Amino acid sequence: MVDLVRGIVAIAVSVLLSGGPLAAQEREMFPMSIDAFGSVDWVSIYEGDSFFGVGFTWGFTGSLVFRSGSPLGGEIFLAFTPSDDGRDFATPRIFLSGGWATFSLSKDPRESWDVFVAAGAVYLNIAGWPVPPDCSSPPCFGSRWPDIVDEASWVVVWGGGATYRPPGRLSLRLDVRVPSGTEEIEERTTRVGLGFGFRVR
Repeated sequence: MVDLVRGIVAIAVSVLLSGGPLAAQEREMFPMSIDAFGSVDWVSIYEGDSFFGVGFTWGFTGSLVFRSGSPLGGEIFLAFTPSDDGRDFATPRIFLSGGWATFSLSKDPRESWDVFVAAGAVYLNIAGWPVPPDCSSPPCFGSRWPDIVDEASWVVVWGGGATYRPPGRLSLRLDVRVPSGTEEIEERTTRVGLGFGFRVR
């Protein structure tokens, strides 16, 4: 009985940590891999000038990544940036949800390195400007951020990134997402994310 338990534990550890024979059989039966990622993002909200400098804040992104043996793949994601008035410049709340198609430059994007470019569509929602007691929002910040206003709209998003998958189910990822501007939101709220992922299938 003890030997049986040890054998089961050894197989489980092999699958989770080393991507062993069972993982290879899984790829043959189900060529589409699915990874769940979470990242911490640096978010640019204002290109800046000589007086105010560059405005930025921090956010989070969660995504599901779909890859196969071909260069084409896809992703769906949800990004969130909380409002903040605790620094030299105030930042609004930003929601970003949507997806994009990816084109991998790697031989097999399911293995080791996946370097990709991407384009798609997202729903961009900017709102929730913080309201300090001595001013109203957003007019109080209009002189600093004339191109960032409360607005919600579908926009084009483009970008790319790189994922490193060591043996096993965990992975490391760096990506860039650039939503296009609109007539109301002229500034691009570019996001640069760094995070970890887990192979779901």
